[in-house]
Amino acid sequence: MFGLAIKEARTKQGMTRDQAAGVIDSDPRSVDQFFYPAAEPDKSTRRRQLDTMLDGFDDTDLIIVEATANGISKAKEVKDA
Repeated sequence: MFGLAIKEARTKQGMTRDQAAGVIDSDPRSVDQFFYPAAEPDKSTRRRQLDTMLDGFDDTDLIIVEATANGISKAKEVKDA
């Protein structure tokens, strides 16, 4: 209900979803967490934004991200040892 009210107000102003997200300084897809919190309750805003970014990456980009994540994990292991 609340999300629908926001959508109606946004469209009356002639704003796109991206424009409305810009006004509140948020990723348009991360705004959904405020209107549909049960969708993914265990993921933080930052995690959902990262998931959205990853969806746009090709296999080469994902290889780089994976290598970076592996490097971070190994650095934590060394630090904890």
